Amino acid sequence: MRAAGGNTPSRWLAVVNPGRRTEAALREVLCHAHHLARARHERRTGAATEDRGPQW
Repeated sequence: MRAAGGNTPSRWLAVVNPGRRTEAALREVLCHAHHLARARHERRTGAATEDRGPQW
């Protein structure tokens, strides 16, 4: 995902009332984004977190 008009990745995502057809794709995008955010946090803080997988 890219921020509007820029080349920097967007770190914000808003989903309003997802339908059944988009749920699987949405979960995949959210899991990937969460993984990237955790990795970024670990790089910045040196904190390793336990990977427990999706919480739903």
